[in-house]
Amino acid sequence: MTYELAPLVRACVNGENIIFLDLRRDRYWCVARNEAPAIRDLVEGSGASAGRLSALDLIRPCIREGELARSTPLATAARFVRSCALTAMVLRAKRLDLLFGAISGRKRHAAHRRAPSVTDVAEFERLRPWWPRARVCLFDSAALTLFLINGSRRADLVIGVRTNPFAAHAWVEADGAVVADQGEQCSSFTPIARV
Repeated sequence: MTYELAPLVRACVNGENIIFLDLRRDRYWCVARNEAPAIRDLVEGSGASAGRLSALDLIRPCIREGELARSTPLATAARFVRSCALTAMVLRAKRLDLLFGAISGRKRHAAHRRAPSVTDVAEFERLRPWWPRARVCLFDSAALTLFLINGSRRADLVIGVRTNPFAAHAWVEADGAVVADQGEQCSSFTPIARV
């Protein structure tokens, strides 16, 4: 797979490293050139760091014009947009109660839900670079939960906490198993809320 830089990211090759500048966050990131994935107009690579760089919103998969429309059914794309838009709206209002209400309401109306497959999660991840928002565990987990539920899949949004130092994390589970996570160890967090 070939990647491209995210819209507000600049990068250069400096010796054996690639330096990324995230203009939105005013942060620099560095990765060894031999670990970088193939990034269009920058480097031919092996892809070892693709997941980390994608999670940081520094790169995204290259999708040629028209490819998204040909490969994604309209209903799936619409479900993705609805899930992200609702999540963005309630998180902007800082109303977790509305988010939990939306998820539980959709669960009540979705009869005969099946367990999510790897393909379901991969479809969401393939579309995710098209939603212009930094990756944050609560947004991504809530949007994925809604995406799965709206596709008649079982999914729970879980929020966990830990102390020393305090941290909170959100992830998606189905039937007690973690479905998707952005690389953090969910087991180190104690669930405090689930819907």
